[in-house]
Amino acid sequence: LNITGLKTNNRKRLIRTSEILELIIFLWITDQARELYLDKIRLEKAAKTDIEGLHLFDFGTEHSEVWPGFTQVTRHSKYQEDRGYGWKALWDLRMEDRRYPDPLLRDWVRGGGPFVVDVPNGEYVVYLMIDDPGFWEYYQNFKERKVMAEEQTVIHETMSAETFFQDYYFAHRNHEDKPGEDIFENYVERRLKWKKFQVKVTDGQLSLTFKPNNAYANTISALMLAPKEKEELLHQFMLELKKQRREYFEGL
Repeated sequence: LNITGLKTNNRKRLIRTSEILELIIFLWITDQARELYLDKIRLEKAAKTDIEGLHLFDFGTEHSEVWPGFTQVTRHSKYQEDRGYGWKALWDLRMEDRRYPDPLLRDWVRGGGPFVVDVPNGEYVVYLMIDDPGFWEYYQNFKERKVMAEEQTVIHETMSAETFFQDYYFAHRNHEDKPGEDIFENYVERRLKWKKFQVKVTDGQLSLTFKPNNAYANTISALMLAPKEKEELLHQFMLELKKQRREYFEGL
């Protein structure tokens, strides 16, 4: 049970998870008496997030889950100086919840941005997820997409009809699942690929812009960044995050 994104009954503020004292489970069974067994209830920490200068953002809808340790971003998260992050403009934003494979990557916000984060000047390592998990028969497709960081192009991808059908739509046409195969690796990690790049900030604010700002070219699910000198720690965090995402997926 992910408790990071839980809000109060009026949904006006997040619950302070560090102040939780007890867990109460309510059962509503009206037809007949039943027995329920609970075993191995415990609190588990999220992947280590105490890296100095680490910023973690989970993009999605107001009602979808937020991955533990991440900050929720929706289409309504307008930049405010006291908040230190957000969208500079809201007019072209759209959000969607695909409901799988996990709370971090199941939902997204798309738009041109810019999305900005206040950070000290310096060099940063950034991980970005802009791939859409899709829904039923839908596969993300685009002719071209770009991501600019500090007005410099850091991601530039194109897709033709041939590559769309070969690498996406019919990617598993000759594959037959067998017992013991790694479903998470074959169908989740292969489809949702992290983009990694480095950027130098000189004005106290990292700015990300996305083109095109329409359709489904750039569907932003997650953003992670840390100072360049923390790159190895960030890599270890990514490995632990993948492990926890796999556990969540296999428990569905």
